[in-house]
Amino acid sequence: MVKTMVKKINMTTNKSICFILPGYSYKALGGYKITYEYANRLAECGYRMTVFYPQFSKNCHYSLYGTSAGFYRILKFLVARILRIRWFPLKNVKEILRLSYSKKVLSRFDVLIATSIDTAFNLHSLGLDESKSCIYLIQDFENWKPFLESHVFESYKFPMKKIAITPWILEKVQSCGENATLIYNGLDFSYFSLSKKIEERNPLEICVMYYERSTKRFEDSAAALEIVHKKYPNLHVNVFGVFKNPGTFPEYFTYFKSPDRKLHNQI
Repeated sequence: MVKTMVKKINMTTNKSICFILPGYSYKALGGYKITYEYANRLAECGYRMTVFYPQFSKNCHYSLYGTSAGFYRILKFLVARILRIRWFPLKNVKEILRLSYSKKVLSRFDVLIATSIDTAFNLHSLGLDESKSCIYLIQDFENWKPFLESHVFESYKFPMKKIAITPWILEKVQSCGENATLIYNGLDFSYFSLSKKIEERNPLEICVMYYERSTKRFEDSAAALEIVHKKYPNLHVNVFGVFKNPGTFPEYFTYFKSPDRKLHNQI
């Protein structure tokens, strides 16, 4: 994954690289995990790595609740830093927390990497994509509030090198006359391991990830499993996720919230 990025984006060594995330998250999130994986592994390759967390976006009008939530995230970040509590360990990666986007701070880096549509719009608004080496890591078709589908295609036209993590996202970029480099997310084979031979496993034991956001279409997985269960009544489904159990799962579902590495492998 990292070697492909370095080769295809032509990043020379001894560069300072900054990933921009849309605020600090104290919950495990897939897009954040991929960003942290890149940061750690690029640091191992000798790059000077930083993750930048702006808590407020120029593209959003914040209510009192939104503003309070932003300051709450800052407090959680500071507590996590002091107590050294985090859901993903960073190694030789600097973290910068700011209330908003700072052109002065971001202009220090050789390479800037937007990780979402929000960060892409804010980075573009600073004008740094004309003078810096800027990359847009496109991890989904992000047409959710406050962004519309037209905003997503607009972001694809920003003068940044673009990386798409799946063929269907690449097709979306190409559909508006732009292009991107396809780099699949890597698999960490040191995390998952084969401890029980596949032929010895229960064929009626299925694992699926639960996610609250409707765009992940968990309800489609649940509906498909219901069809399977009607044909195979002994079906058992292990569900894992970072969210609280919604309490709506059928009795043949077993839910695991934020399982550790050992339990995750067992699941």
